[in-house]
Amino acid sequence: MTDIDSDRLPTLRDRTLVRIVDDEEEIVGTLSLMLGVDGWRTAGYPSAEAFLVGDTPSEPGCVLLDIQMGGMSGIDLQLEMVERGYVLPVIFITGHASVETAVDAMRRGAFDFLQKPVDPTRLLESIRQACGKSLSESSHEPSVLDVQRAADELTERQLDIVRRLLRGEKTRKIADALDISLRTVQGHKLAIYRKFGVHTAAQFAELGPVLGVESGSET
Repeated sequence: MTDIDSDRLPTLRDRTLVRIVDDEEEIVGTLSLMLGVDGWRTAGYPSAEAFLVGDTPSEPGCVLLDIQMGGMSGIDLQLEMVERGYVLPVIFITGHASVETAVDAMRRGAFDFLQKPVDPTRLLESIRQACGKSLSESSHEPSVLDVQRAADELTERQLDIVRRLLRGEKTRKIADALDISLRTVQGHKLAIYRKFGVHTAAQFAELGPVLGVESGSET
């Protein structure tokens, strides 16, 4: 995590959105109230499915996400976010998780992992760091030189995945073709998006001409 200058906090709060995804209405309400008092803008969702339908992923910020929910779990939502090309930092908040689950979530790109009951000071600091990172990344439009430099830093496996993604191949097909797990492909995809500084599938598709790959989509 990087330090965020306290002088930037009013702007940071105004320009970012903290999403709270939890199937316990009381928790959503409590967190929304606490963050609102501290000046943060929030949006609450009672389920992973509601978040996927109602959120605007291009708006900088972060996601406070419970792991165990009815329907799609928090872990499954994290995987779906990667699949859709969302790069919003995820802060897991849970009262029911093993060390293995926490490690697995962090390996897939979670920003932080907090146990309930959450220490408010630590939570607010994590939110500041996550939103600062998101805002910084969203404010940077990669140049052609940036894209080329990022491509030079990728492994051969990642470059292969980049080409396949730009051609419109789905992650499942890529996993089968390369004989690797779906989660491995999703992890590479998240790392690739971050390396290129893009946040959506549409932004990623625009890299095709720079990288000499014709973008397409499978039907």
